[in-house]
Amino acid sequence: MHGKEAELLLAGFIYVARCLAEGDTAPVRRMGLGWPALRALNRLGLGDVLRLVRQAATAPFLEIRFDRAAFQRQLERLEAQRQAEDQRLALLQGDAPQALLHALFGTTLKEYYGYRRLLGLGPCAERRPRAPDDATLRAVWQAWQAHGLDRLPDGPQPEHYLALHRATGLSLRTIWPLARAWTAKRAPHPSAPSAEGGCRTMITDYNAL
Repeated sequence: MHGKEAELLLAGFIYVARCLAEGDTAPVRRMGLGWPALRALNRLGLGDVLRLVRQAATAPFLEIRFDRAAFQRQLERLEAQRQAEDQRLALLQGDAPQALLHALFGTTLKEYYGYRRLLGLGPCAERRPRAPDDATLRAVWQAWQAHGLDRLPDGPQPEHYLALHRATGLSLRTIWPLARAWTAKRAPHPSAPSAEGGCRTMITDYNAL
């Protein structure tokens, strides 16, 4: 056995040797090695291992394979993590406050400022934004209703905040307090006289947030 196959087999022996040296026999037992084989492996020298690697070319004894179902689940999990990271960076570029990222991802203040440095956004003051004017309220409320966010059972998710930001062109630092108020109180009753009046009613306590 030569080349890549020999390197793979040697890596397997190194893994087994490390497990034995650390007294961690459960993994190698799961590989199908019984106690007699483990005791024999523990006595092998480097020369013995190299001879076993050469003999494996004609009498293979180690098989390495993927559990396709388990591997697919891990790939799907990895893709979900990658999408979440992309969304977090996009939200930061939309000037999302730390409170929003903490609500969505559990992002700590230290992580928040670390991400901002990574993106070259620089420091920012985590202060309460000014109460929005009527034009801002109207823009956010219309986008909120257009995307059906008043009907979400679990409240807006990262993609919804990004949609609001792109639809209105407003900072997420402005959008977040409104979204939080509307989510907490739900949408106005359809009998509200107008969208403008409805959204104004829903944030009369904006400054208390």
